[in-house]
Amino acid sequence: MKKIKLIFLCIIFASLILACLFTPDVVYAEVRTWTNEEPTSCYVGLSHGLFKDSKNQIWFGNEEGIVYRNWQQYELYSFDPYAECAIDFAEDKNGNIWISNASDFKKLLQFSNGTSLALIKTVDYPRVVNPNNDGEPFSIAIDKNTNIMYISDSVKNVIVRYNINTNTFTTLTGLSLSTPKGIDLDSLGNLWICDSGNNRIVKYNISTAISTPYKTTPLTPYDISCDKNNDVWIADNVNNRIIRYRVQATTWTTYEKSGSFVEPTSVFIDDNYKVYVTDSSYPYHVYSTQFPSSECNVTECIMPYLSADIEGSFISANYYGASIIVNLNVSDNASWKMYSDYTCTTTTEISNKTVNLSVGSNNRYYIKVFAQDGINNKVYTLVIQRLQYNLTVTMDNFTKVYGNADPSFTCKITSGTLQSGDSLTGNPSRTAGENVGTYDITKGSLTAGENYNITFINGTFSITEKTLCKR
Repeated sequence: MKKIKLIFLCIIFASLILACLFTPDVVYAEVRTWTNEEPTSCYVGLSHGLFKDSKNQIWFGNEEGIVYRNWQQYELYSFDPYAECAIDFAEDKNGNIWISNASDFKKLLQFSNGTSLALIKTVDYPRVVNPNNDGEPFSIAIDKNTNIMYISDSVKNVIVRYNINTNTFTTLTGLSLSTPKGIDLDSLGNLWICDSGNNRIVKYNISTAISTPYKTTPLTPYDISCDKNNDVWIADNVNNRIIRYRVQATTWTTYEKSGSFVEPTSVFIDDNYKVYVTDSSYPYHVYSTQFPSSECNVTECIMPYLSADIEGSFISANYYGASIIVNLNVSDNASWKMYSDYTCTTTTEISNKTVNLSVGSNNRYYIKVFAQDGINNKVYTLVIQRLQYNLTVTMDNFTKVYGNADPSFTCKITSGTLQSGDSLTGNPSRTAGENVGTYDITKGSLTAGENYNITFINGTFSITEKTLCKR
């Protein structure tokens, strides 16, 4: 009986630890208006690979070998008779467009992106894992800084690195994937992967080869797109929706369409926060919806007062000072409350909207908005980090003759600026000693207050010999 009780207590204790470690993400849904983008004369077919190039031209392809560039059709097999299925698109650092082809003849095709579309070359996709069986190139993403292409192989369950400059293929390590589909790169050096067979997305750091899985239930990711704030947008194929995962805010937002998407196959968000989606329902369409730029842009302010439009669903504020007053502008008849905990309960409400942080801390505060209709109460995440002004203070050099009194030590600011009303207080000091030699002049009691991060550069204090007169 004692053993049973001990086991029971251990289970409870372990459960409590897990509950503390795995804080649930915030999840909410929204039905939006989506516009049918394609001209009435255009039949898009079952499409993949939505992409907008640096010339703001929309690209996508379908399983019938048709490529679309700004709604103009090109037959892929007219450039290469063995290229039958355009799956994904990416742009290299020279402005050329690459297309992955997942037909029986696995190929990567490079096109010049001029007035007319011209094939530059085709690259045969190698048997990178098993020499007796081909893999299948699915989604592609290109790092324009290095001209390295990343390829998801949905048959061999790997990610392949292709060096465009040297024409070499290698396989990424540190990943365990099942049927990887869409991939995209963020601006922080991470590759985001739709690990479809494992019902999750994975962030893979290119430099460290460390992978981090993210998951909400249910999730069947098919395609992924990173926005300029490094949040990710997911085509959740089986669940007929688009999902945005705010990485820093750790919130999942589902976006649905009135009448529903049917198994969306592709998603892309441009720098103006217009989201494009293809779905699998006949007669097949390309849909779009425009998000307000204020809803997605990160707002930064360097002042002890933050005013941000409530459309900003993720707000990051860097500031200097002992406290910050949070003031959000909301629509008529709407209200909001601020909390120190994701549960947003009465006991965690911050009534005066004033946040006090220690220097260098990075805390999260939660905003709950009560909309005008009284139905759409939403939780926004506010991440505030208190920063310090940087200063460099250099000690002046001094000399004295042995036996004399020390001079008054001084210093000067050699980098950075004190803010209006602030000043350096205290005095430099030196290493103890009265014999002839050199000693360091150090910061002593110098300070400018906790709003400053000061680098002190030592000076030199020299004691020279005293000359004695002979009589």
